[in-house]
Amino acid sequence: MAKITVIIPAYNCESSIRSCIDSVRRQTESDLQILIIDDGSHDGTQEICRRLAAADPRIEYVHQQNQGVSAARNAGLSKAKAPYIMFVDSDDMVDSRICEALLTAIESRPDFDLAICGMKRRFWLERSGKYQLKREEQILPDCGDLLSENDYGKHFGNLYEKTLLTSVCAKLYPSAILRKNRLVMKDGMQFAEDVFFNLEYQTYVSKIAVVNQPLYTYNCMVRKDSLSKQIPSGRCQTAAEAYKKAEKLLRKKGGQKADFGPLQKVFYKDCLNYLESIPLRKRPQKAKEILRLKDVQLILDSGRNHGLETSLYRFCFKGKLPWRLCLMASCRRFAKRILRGAV
Repeated sequence: MAKITVIIPAYNCESSIRSCIDSVRRQTESDLQILIIDDGSHDGTQEICRRLAAADPRIEYVHQQNQGVSAARNAGLSKAKAPYIMFVDSDDMVDSRICEALLTAIESRPDFDLAICGMKRRFWLERSGKYQLKREEQILPDCGDLLSENDYGKHFGNLYEKTLLTSVCAKLYPSAILRKNRLVMKDGMQFAEDVFFNLEYQTYVSKIAVVNQPLYTYNCMVRKDSLSKQIPSGRCQTAAEAYKKAEKLLRKKGGQKADFGPLQKVFYKDCLNYLESIPLRKRPQKAKEILRLKDVQLILDSGRNHGLETSLYRFCFKGKLPWRLCLMASCRRFAKRILRGAV
């Protein structure tokens, strides 16, 4: 029987799906079940996946009507047969050692309930219909295994801010915990479905194995004329709900060393990311709406300044001055364009 089920949701990804699947097929840990859940693609994805499945008996290809990435992941969970689960997105790639490294880590102690590793984040800029790699950064846990309440309290915030405890990627989940607690992705969410899944999952976690290597590669494709993705209008409310859920979890599991600063910073950044996606002429009105949110004041009241960056965000939100928030959004957007090679 396979040791790990790798679930790959796919939708109209003909340009990347082969590289993604090939990176999974090349694993040093070869006892895999590879589930490709095609969520209603209407480009060449289906043909590519069927050919790869015919060439490798470990691959199972499933085509379903378009229902969204959460439904695709849930379909994979329902068909998973291995004792461990890994998620890989169709436009990403994995190091050939990721399965072996995470499996070795989680099986090194009987009370490990999750294994995580670092990742590389690559920014690709479209020019004349082709993408060029403009920047790569490494995101590492920079901590040891989380074995105690103090470990969790000290490191949770940093791992949360780096997305290493929120994304479903770069992780290994024991299937038994998922099945026992009937954990699935919430359908219909346009943002942060994996954040809520991981926060719920961690309520059942005792200890976390950490691999300080960037074994997962996340590809961010940026068009030169559009830096920001279309972001759902309810993002700030969803970000507030995620903050409250993360804060509750950390209070329960983090002990005396619980650091809530990074959680607050993530909330501020989520709101600013939404504001950055709004056309310039509409930003002042949207900024007013954000500043009127009850949760904004609650989070401001609950936090203290944690470093220069968080202090700056708090300053922009505290005065309830829309122009101040709009200025911060514009500065952040311009800085991102420089860093990602879009100017």
